[in-house]
Amino acid sequence: MSNNIQSLFGTEVITRESHPVCVRVLREALAKAEAGEIVGAVICMIHHDQCTSFSIGGLIGGYGIIGAMEHAKADIIKADD
Repeated sequence: MSNNIQSLFGTEVITRESHPVCVRVLREALAKAEAGEIVGAVICMIHHDQCTSFSIGGLIGGYGIIGAMEHAKADIIKADD
């Protein structure tokens, strides 16, 4: 049935499909959280329709998490070049 979907705006319709690397990274993070190794997280996500969102959970106080986000930001910018 999803083959019958057509965009109203003429853009490509994106189908839902899991990305193996994304799943692996999330599973590794979950295992570390369950083991008590990760106690706080900020997760930025791109959804199948190119919309974005984020989630925050656990202990995220302090400037260390901001530094980690800045490193991630730099890597994302570098990947887009």
